[in-house]
Amino acid sequence: MVMSLMSNPRGAVGTVVIATDGSGDYNTDGIADDVEINAALNSLPATGGCVYMKEGTYNTIAPIIVPYDNVAIMGCGRSTIITNGGVAFDLIEATNLTGLIFTDFYLYNGGRRALDLVNCDESFINRLWVTDSGNTGIEISGDDCIISNCIISNNVNGIAGGAAGERWIISNNQINNNSALAINLANFNFNRIMISNNQIYSNDNSGIGMSGNHYLVSNNIIRENARGIEAAHVSDPWNYNNIIVGNVIDSHTNSGIWLAAENYETIVSDNQIINNGWFGIQGTDPAGIYNNQRNKATGNIFRNNTSGNFQDMGVFDEIFDNLEL
Repeated sequence: MVMSLMSNPRGAVGTVVIATDGSGDYNTDGIADDVEINAALNSLPATGGCVYMKEGTYNTIAPIIVPYDNVAIMGCGRSTIITNGGVAFDLIEATNLTGLIFTDFYLYNGGRRALDLVNCDESFINRLWVTDSGNTGIEISGDDCIISNCIISNNVNGIAGGAAGERWIISNNQINNNSALAINLANFNFNRIMISNNQIYSNDNSGIGMSGNHYLVSNNIIRENARGIEAAHVSDPWNYNNIIVGNVIDSHTNSGIWLAAENYETIVSDNQIINNGWFGIQGTDPAGIYNNQRNKATGNIFRNNTSGNFQDMGVFDEIFDNLEL
């Protein structure tokens, strides 16, 4: 016997199927589909479960709201489309929950945020397409979250932190053509954040904006944004113990890397910083008023940065073993 999601008794496994073709446990008609989707979510056990959305377009007139911990919303890839036609509300919302999974569907043309997770810990966001939102594509706050293998384009910010959080992994995403920052973690202090192996290009503001401590920003390809990476302190304590290593930072209209206010013990190492329209690395603290201390730039390769490879201005204590071509 061939088993499928439809073969399982719904009450036994906490799995429900939503369809546009009449074959689901909950069936939509293309009008106010949030009603059936929210009903499916609320039918799950309070301990959580899975909502599987078959291929098709789901048109919503109100947010989809996740009600419980340990809920997974799964689709059929890019053929599962959730949209509200650009009306000014979030497509999917969750607040004060743990253990959520969002995977394999397309969030298109949401009027505000496509996915908004507020104080949600241990959330896993994987293999989503997120495009054409009226605000941020994916906005999260909480701890121990992962965003991976997504394509995020033509939003305002691609990914943003809605409030402080720590121990995030943002990896293997393609983030492009957003009208502000690709990854915006510059408005709050975030801790122990890993940003790695992303393709970030053609965003109107910076590729990565970061504020906080113990970042590892590594092995990203960051091209053709306004600025590659910016690190600026927004509230106490300082930015400290951040590492920017092994990235390709290429062809920005402004500087490749900008260290501004109150960076402490930041290491900028082994990056290729080339073809930028201003400086390769720009530090801004000419009078020593921003308390930049013990920052180090080493092992970087520079080439063809229009205004020069470094504008130090009191930010770096150590600059050595860089190759300037």
